[in-house]
Amino acid sequence: LDLKYHHEFANDLALNVRGYYDRIYFRGDYPYDYPPPTLNQDSYLTQQGGGELSVVKRLFNRHKVIVGTEYRNQFQTDQNNKDEAPPVTYLDDRRSSTVWAVYAQEEWAITDRLLLNAGIRHDHYSTFGGTTNPRAGLIYNWTNTTAKLLYGRAFRAPNPFEQNYAALNFLGNQNIAPERITTYEAVLEHSLTTNLRASATLYHNQIKGLISQVSLPGADGTVGTTDDLLQFQNVSSVKAHGVELTIEGKWPSGVEGRLSYALQRATDDSTGMRLSNSPQSLAKVNLIVPLFSDKVFGGFESRYTSRRGTVAGNQAKEVFLTNLSLFSPTLVKGWELSGQISNLFDYHYGDPGSHDHLQDTIEQNGRTFWVKLKYRY
Repeated sequence: LDLKYHHEFANDLALNVRGYYDRIYFRGDYPYDYPPPTLNQDSYLTQQGGGELSVVKRLFNRHKVIVGTEYRNQFQTDQNNKDEAPPVTYLDDRRSSTVWAVYAQEEWAITDRLLLNAGIRHDHYSTFGGTTNPRAGLIYNWTNTTAKLLYGRAFRAPNPFEQNYAALNFLGNQNIAPERITTYEAVLEHSLTTNLRASATLYHNQIKGLISQVSLPGADGTVGTTDDLLQFQNVSSVKAHGVELTIEGKWPSGVEGRLSYALQRATDDSTGMRLSNSPQSLAKVNLIVPLFSDKVFGGFESRYTSRRGTVAGNQAKEVFLTNLSLFSPTLVKGWELSGQISNLFDYHYGDPGSHDHLQDTIEQNGRTFWVKLKYRY
């Protein structure tokens, strides 16, 4: 449930208010063959409500200021793990938590071509405390070209599973801290023609306290056996840098296209090794074509992912996937019809697993399709 209110006043002042309620429930049933054969059930239930308030004010023609606050009360977070027969409960964890935040941002048009955007935000979690993060961007516009220098700092809070899941061979970690990332970007965008645009991005990211699942010795005192214990911890820092090139176009006929390529490298600071499940190259082609006026559109997507390392030190093979889609947003008034064939050529591949998987790579779906019908009123 999500409610929003927006109002613009006469003196260049705008007010935004939002209130929401979310409920998420998950249950997984896992049959095990240990004697006697039994069904293990894993479940998760969370309910939360919150609100946001922000005010936007334009000052002296060249300044635009935004200030705001947020509050979220996750009043129910239940995690449970049990065997059905014979009945055994391994985990019955019930918790609640709150988050509040305040932020401010200013957009300053230094000249008609040069724009400075700067902001700061403070978040406070009842589970681990507060964190303050700034960001800034300097943007310069020519006639057909835009250059951007961007800086930002952000975080990812540990979730309840990473903090509190303690069942079977999993250990909780109440002392886990948020991941923190500092980003630097240089972006150049250029309009090649009226309908065609190109961009190039260079970036460098520094991640500290990366949250990752690690194996700990079990009863036998060694790592790498079936009784290993698993726990989420803040491991060593990570550096990632790369370049992304994009060409995209949109024509009056309704045809849209996009071609992108990314070259990247992400390494563990302590070992210098590339991170698992981190490809060196990513490429993607997207095309949308009107098939029947503005009523029916066809879509084509093809993407390439280079080889990725696994947690066992092996390599998952490169991936080539092609998808075809058909969608009609207004074929009949109020109705929206769409469908897609995924992995058109039935390419067989696997994604790298994690420490809690027996498989080094996990086989992914072959050719699949779906159809969706939506009615709006």
